[in-house]
Amino acid sequence: MKHRAAGAWQLWSILVAQAVLTLPWLWRTAPFTDEALYLQAGHQEWSHWLHHGTLPDYATWFSGAPVLYPPLGAAADSIAGLAAARGLSLIMMIGATSMVYLTGCRLFGRRPGLFASALFAISGLIVHNGAFATFNPLALFFLTLGLWAAVKTRDESYRWIAACALALALANAAKYATLAWDPLVIGVAFVHNWGRGAAEAFLRAWSLAVTVAVLDAGFLILGGADYLTGVKITTVLRTIHFGASEPASVILWRAFAITGVLVVPAAVGLIVSATGRHAFRKTALLSLLVLGALIAPVDQAHLHQLGSLDKNMAFGLPCAAIGAGYAVSEIVDRIGLRFPAGRFAGSAAACVLILLALIAGRLQTVQFRGPSSGVAAQLVSAVSHGYQRGTYILSDGAARTEQYYLPEIPSRAWMGILAPSAASQAQTRARICAGRVSLVILKMDQGSYAHAYDYQVHKLITHGRRYRLAVMAAQGHHSTQVWQLASSGGRTSCP
Repeated sequence: MKHRAAGAWQLWSILVAQAVLTLPWLWRTAPFTDEALYLQAGHQEWSHWLHHGTLPDYATWFSGAPVLYPPLGAAADSIAGLAAARGLSLIMMIGATSMVYLTGCRLFGRRPGLFASALFAISGLIVHNGAFATFNPLALFFLTLGLWAAVKTRDESYRWIAACALALALANAAKYATLAWDPLVIGVAFVHNWGRGAAEAFLRAWSLAVTVAVLDAGFLILGGADYLTGVKITTVLRTIHFGASEPASVILWRAFAITGVLVVPAAVGLIVSATGRHAFRKTALLSLLVLGALIAPVDQAHLHQLGSLDKNMAFGLPCAAIGAGYAVSEIVDRIGLRFPAGRFAGSAAACVLILLALIAGRLQTVQFRGPSSGVAAQLVSAVSHGYQRGTYILSDGAARTEQYYLPEIPSRAWMGILAPSAASQAQTRARICAGRVSLVILKMDQGSYAHAYDYQVHKLITHGRRYRLAVMAAQGHHSTQVWQLASSGGRTSCP
């Protein structure tokens, strides 16, 4: 009982530290594109359910079921705004940290579990995910819940197989890409049950795999053809690419820079176990954990796509953290046995690793963060005052942040002009020349427009001086221009 009380106190300290690190991010920035999109979709889902409102076909282009996270996030957003929606994610990430602790304790002992949860909680990606109003935290919580339930199947009845399968199926539904980690969790269940005999281990792992497959298929059947299309397009076939192709070395280096402080100790733990007199089962478990940490970086390197790397790598961090927790604990024990002051030195080294993970997490800049609140306020104010009812707003990207703050502007008024077709270019030109576009939003990177077509739009809106620059909000090397129609009504000459 005393050991449990001590462990609970230490775990609560870790969870409090995680909350303290994450809380400032609940208010620090405006929503980035994904956050604004998911919250908007959630509100539209509620409107569809309650008032039979129109609903875009999110199922075919979301990489997660739009009926799961978006309504949850929108409900929190309706209660207390963006901070509440992000706070919901913080609760989910605290739950994920708790699952990492419980899994580590089950696999290797209480102290490895504590080290694992500490390294996981202060990791930069985990801190940022705790303040993302997206489906990642929900999916990550269910994935870690499934991992813990898989470990519980060794000493408990078959009901934990059902619990594990349901958790994995919910993680898969929340974010389809978590399918990549299902075989790993099933493998952990198989190896961890090896002590019951090969036949029993195989039977339990097979039961888990079949149950997950049946639940996933059932969810797809309930969703219908649109959901099947969404899974194929966004995850299985995955032909959507964002940004330029990057060399595999660049992607793997970024992955190492962000998660190396956890992955390297996990790999060391595997080597320590393989070279020591440990049971094959422990070494096999550590091999699976290291593999789980590498799934996302290897997949992104194979696709030569840097976009979404930060998002997907978070799903391998529970595995890396548990492996690293084992390594730290094992090394502390070995040093303590060989030297008189070894336990103190080993504990100091463990604290240094945790401090290094904390510093690395604080210095990391994730790919996905919205503009600062000040920048967002400037842009929203310019759009709010410059929009003329019945006209259009052109944006060289998805102006989701502005739409989030200005729901009173009809969704049909927002026109994206990112890599438009020839027909779309002609339509854009006609609307500008007819004076039916009251605002144009263009983004710049280091003084140059972000996309080639932006220069043509700039030439159109500056010809004849019908548009004026309402605001130019800058943040780092990036800036956003809002051009406003200077006079209402009538046509404008075009070059």
